[in-house]
Amino acid sequence: MLQSLAKAKSFKKPYKLNEKRVGGYNAGLVAKVEKLEKELQKAKRLEPWRRVVKARRMNQSYVIKCFQ
Repeated sequence: MLQSLAKAKSFKKPYKLNEKRVGGYNAGLVAKVEKLEKELQKAKRLEPWRRVVKARRMNQSYVIKCFQ
């Protein structure tokens, strides 16, 4: 979780995140990371090419790290 949190802080966000701050962390960002991890767990059950496309939509750097 920590590694993906660090990764998520650097990813480019085309959408607005929830700006509430909780304990110094962006609450919306934490929620997005958890959602991303859930998507990747689900994606493991798909064919490899679908998996990459699905993950790339969320976070391009995550695809490179996980599936290359």
